[in-house]
Amino acid sequence: MVVVMYILIQFARYPSQHTYFLLPTIEAVIIFSIAGLLSSCLVIILIVKSIFRKATFLRIDNEGIFNGFFLYEKKLLNGKR
Repeated sequence: MVVVMYILIQFARYPSQHTYFLLPTIEAVIIFSIAGLLSSCLVIILIVKSIFRKATFLRIDNEGIFNGFFLYEKKLLNGKR
């Protein structure tokens, strides 16, 4: 994620060097880089938050798989169908 953020910062600093058929204008390059930086920051925050949670573990038993790494409320994946 750090490499992606570095590339996006380079896009934002020099937008005229990064215009091509997908990002034809300088404004499109700037909007793309700002949106990318915001989403990269969000991903980093979610990863750090999931790493430092106290109830993060993985348990596999007869009931199914309990995945404590999920950020969702439903953490138990039933093995029975």
